[in-house]
Amino acid sequence: VLLPLDVPGALAVRERLAGARLVLLKPPGHHPDPAVAAAFELALTHDLTDRVADELVGFLGSSYPTPAGPRVRG
Repeated sequence: VLLPLDVPGALAVRERLAGARLVLLKPPGHHPDPAVAAAFELALTHDLTDRVADELVGFLGSSYPTPAGPRVRG
C-alpha cells in the first residue's frame, strides 16, 4: 500500500509497523535535512512520473507479470 504522508506521519507508521518501507518523494532541487533523509530507505526526485514509477516497482517489487512488450509512451 502506498500512503501519501508527511514526514511525521511516515515516522508514526514505522513506529507501529516495523517492516514498513519508507520512500521519500522530493521535488526537483529540494535537499531534505540529512536526518530526515536518513529515516527513509529510498529518496526519489519526483521529476518524471514514469521514471519514479519504474524505480518504485524496482524497489518494492510487483505482483503483476512483466508485460510481453514495451510500454507505449506519449
